[in-house]
Amino acid sequence: MHEFNDLDRKVVPRWRSFGAAVRFGEVRSLSPTLDESSIPASNLDELLEDWRRVPGVTVASEVLAAAIALGHIGQVRDVAQFLCSAEGVPASVGALAEQCVAGGIPDRSRLFETHYDGSVVDDISAGIGQARRSLRQSPINPVLWTNLALMYTIRGHRTKAARAIQVALQLAPNNRFVVRAAARFYLHIKDLDRAHACFTSSSSLRGDPWLLSGEIAVASIKGRPSRHIKRAKRSLDQEQHSPFHASELCASLATLEAWSGRQRKARGYCEQALADPAENSVAQAAWLERNANVRLPRQFDADQSTEARAWAAARLGEWTTALESARNWQEEQPFSSRPALLGGNLALNLGDYEQAERIMVPSAVCNPSDFTLVNNLAFALALQDKADVAQQRLDSVDWASTTVNQQICLTATQGLVLYRGGQAEMGRTRYEEAIRLAQKARSPELEANAKVHLAAEEARIGRGPDVDGLIDEARGLAEAMPAPFSETRRAHLERCIALGRGDDAAT
Repeated sequence: MHEFNDLDRKVVPRWRSFGAAVRFGEVRSLSPTLDESSIPASNLDELLEDWRRVPGVTVASEVLAAAIALGHIGQVRDVAQFLCSAEGVPASVGALAEQCVAGGIPDRSRLFETHYDGSVVDDISAGIGQARRSLRQSPINPVLWTNLALMYTIRGHRTKAARAIQVALQLAPNNRFVVRAAARFYLHIKDLDRAHACFTSSSSLRGDPWLLSGEIAVASIKGRPSRHIKRAKRSLDQEQHSPFHASELCASLATLEAWSGRQRKARGYCEQALADPAENSVAQAAWLERNANVRLPRQFDADQSTEARAWAAARLGEWTTALESARNWQEEQPFSSRPALLGGNLALNLGDYEQAERIMVPSAVCNPSDFTLVNNLAFALALQDKADVAQQRLDSVDWASTTVNQQICLTATQGLVLYRGGQAEMGRTRYEEAIRLAQKARSPELEANAKVHLAAEEARIGRGPDVDGLIDEARGLAEAMPAPFSETRRAHLERCIALGRGDDAAT
């Protein structure tokens, strides 16, 4: 097993369904009064021209959808009035039109509902089918295209997802929801230049702190300083935006300051980010406290983010709480490998190999080239004696592209697979090779892990040239490991020893 580290995190945009983004407040207007003059018109003018040329319910519904998504409600009062009196208008659209006519602020999530609400579902095909049917009625609805791209990404259909996200960007290149989602998609497929271009080509960048934050984060990932840092700091100094809207931007700047060794400034930005925090800002602030020596205010509440809560509980060895939080995090970000890696590791540490498999399999579908995910999934499968399936996972790894440490982990996992496939001699050889590689690489942690698992397998089969000696050494190595891994390695070793004795309680 390869431990999932927590050593790098940037404030990259969350990618949620539109309904979920509404619930998290990520598509709120920068102006509480929806001042349309501050928001780019995007493609709304073209839609209005289409409606005036061919007035009808379908086109009018598309106009209303775009206006609500872009925040330009005041420009479509006449369209809303038309929908209030026309025949054949869907009830949900009619209700939103009535709100617009009355001068209210509609609940935007209702207009773009699909069978997929942003969580992990058993049959996401139903969500894809519903989105495609909706798009036949509203083919130029950028939000629906973005939701469809998200579902395709979760299913691992990257080519289809790319087409859908490109359409969404063409329809609404300045819409915050669409731009952030597109950037996150391109980050997911490792196309950093296109991810960055989503922000830099948007006319909304300079005036929207959510986009500024994303641009700074992606520029940092590319290894280049953002050209907009001074602008971002100036907007915060002048308090141009509410604390909530400025939250992610503050977290991005805090990260830059922390990496530059200016922890005091980083703490100041964190305090601003946590004044009225976005969920992503809570997760980033918690990460800065864990990894960058940034001391947070006492009132900081990690429970505002499932990610932050999962890591906090894991560091305390509160495995059950951490696992539950990791599963909740995975439901919010099902295409991301990070929650699956943490949740899978936690389940493995608890000895719940079936749950580890259930957590990691969906993520492996949309992250097939993630080494740690593939390796740990193979590890979980092997521990369930599914050696053939585990070997298929290992066969998918491109060894030529792996690092030395990754090769050590792969070699050790290969040893476990061979043991569980009934080839103990070959398994022992692979473990010994992993140990030699770890010694050569001067990695005592990986060496200790390999020795503990080798001893566990030798004890499980109840034979070997020096089982007792291996077990004694492994117990000492496990005892010396840092908490909480010391406890979990000892538990795994003792389970395998009990299995070797034929102890029913071990199973």
